[in-house]
Amino acid sequence: MNEGPTPEALARGVYALKRISKKGPKVYVNQEPTPIHRAYNRDKLNQRQFEAAKAFEIRYIAYWSRSSGRNILDTTVRGRGSTDESQQERSLRAKERLYELETCLGMTKKHLSLLVDICVDYEPIGDCRPNRRRYVNLLEGLDCIANQLKLR
Repeated sequence: MNEGPTPEALARGVYALKRISKKGPKVYVNQEPTPIHRAYNRDKLNQRQFEAAKAFEIRYIAYWSRSSGRNILDTTVRGRGSTDESQQERSLRAKERLYELETCLGMTKKHLSLLVDICVDYEPIGDCRPNRRRYVNLLEGLDCIANQLKLR
């Protein structure tokens, strides 16, 4: 039984045969799982922009992908007291950290929407030529975040 990627996936992606654990078998590992990784590996983004994209994704997911489900044994009244104070504090801190990036100097709604599409939802970047508006907007948004985070 062949456990590797399909021939089509091998042709389109960048896979490396690696050993995950010391004595484990070698497996194919995708080196470019996201559009940001693909652009970085093809020198379309610099290190600073790559780090900014990762920071944005982490902060966005930390706030929007938090769990808010209730335990079936939780009999407290909904709306009050159903979540502990520490969860509320964590949620507020995550919101503040994301808001810091969303409102940084030079960030527009267009930049923000594009960053969510590409960094979080993994939509393709598309044509990465310097005269393409989508690519330029991505770079501008990532530079705004990198400046806010003081990345070098």
